Amino acid sequence: MSGWEGLASVKGRVPRVRVADYTLIIRMGSPIRRILLVKPSALGDVCRSMPALSSLRRAFPDARIDWLVQDDFADAVRGHPDLSEAIAFPRRAWKRWWTPGSLLGVQRFCRGIRGNGYDLAVDLQGLFRSGLFLWTSGAMRRVGSG
Repeated sequence: MSGWEGLASVKGRVPRVRVADYTLIIRMGSPIRRILLVKPSALGDVCRSMPALSSLRRAFPDARIDWLVQDDFADAVRGHPDLSEAIAFPRRAWKRWWTPGSLLGVQRFCRGIRGNGYDLAVDLQGLFRSGLFLWTSGAMRRVGSG
């Protein structure tokens, strides 16, 4: 199999989301009400990740699902019916993130993500930056590089 399969099923209290050759099993210790999907860049990859969003929606029909995506690509996901909100990541503005003005913006952005109270964060990018956003989310359940 390649890519995300559009399969999601619930057996008892354990939703299963089929991902390529992997099956993610998310144990339901507490309800998952807020989900952050992290796939910030590469427009083609963002578009190819849409089935992941649909699978998460089927697995968690009542959850709020937000997608952290590069600001240039936010419009590509914003209209998806399974998405609650597109969170635009200003990649170009943070090119020199270590400068005082940019660092303050990065801190505010990360605090805002953490303040959303995500129960689950899923990294579809697999890079250091996306893993950092996964960790920053503060989600107790993180799937991916975080």
